[in-house]
Amino acid sequence: MALTVEDILKGLEALAPLAMAESWDCPGLALGDPHREVTSILLALDVTPQVIEEAKNLGVQLILVHHPFFFRPVQEITSREPKGRMIQDLIQAQIAVLSAHTNLDAAPGGMNDEIMALLGLPQWTLLPWKEYPSIGRLAVIEPTPLEGLAQSIGAALDTPALRRVGPKDQRIQRLAVVNGSGMDYLKDCVNAKADCLLTGDVTHHAAQDALDLGICIIDAGHFCTEWMVFTRLMERMLGPYQAKEPALKVWKAKTAKDPFQYQSIQRKPEKEH
Repeated sequence: MALTVEDILKGLEALAPLAMAESWDCPGLALGDPHREVTSILLALDVTPQVIEEAKNLGVQLILVHHPFFFRPVQEITSREPKGRMIQDLIQAQIAVLSAHTNLDAAPGGMNDEIMALLGLPQWTLLPWKEYPSIGRLAVIEPTPLEGLAQSIGAALDTPALRRVGPKDQRIQRLAVVNGSGMDYLKDCVNAKADCLLTGDVTHHAAQDALDLGICIIDAGHFCTEWMVFTRLMERMLGPYQAKEPALKVWKAKTAKDPFQYQSIQRKPEKEH
């Protein structure tokens, strides 16, 4: 029997049940025919015009993403707006879009568990939070200076650069991890006596709050705390399907890129007085 979009959806829900998603989130099948036969899949973090063009060139039937295609209400579906053009393009190409977001972040064996594995931290607990399920994880590690810990994390997540908040020689022993955008967990981390939070999307004011609260931050970026982790999870989830259907192709989008580009600034030497 041919593999369908609905089959992939069922496998995804087995890994990350939709009931584990936060109330504001909208993962699952966003667009397309659930009965569409699938012979190739493109993995991406977001649906973008570039990702859609790549999907069309590869002839895939399904784009599997972490971030839901519809985050905000769509006021119009016209060629005047980027979202409208993308919707029209996907429908014309008969490409379905499926996502797993906060349900995959929170799920056992999901995004944050995979980060812990990448960091070589097999022993951890759930970060206590006001709601269930908790997305965050908390690990006790060998006391490590913040600067050295940031270096190790950056290498593990393959990020070209990251930002630190806190003294570089601060010894870190209790590390909290929240992928993507996790500063909503800041006070929960403090209550759990975490020394440092690894996350992304840290604003100036949130960084200042962290300093005031006495907790360090490692901001490895939204993209770099999710892209490698998401593709590893999806390739593993899709492995049994490929075993049954050897012709099934799974591609990692070459056009899936961090929107932030890092540039080193060369400063002119100061003139001697």
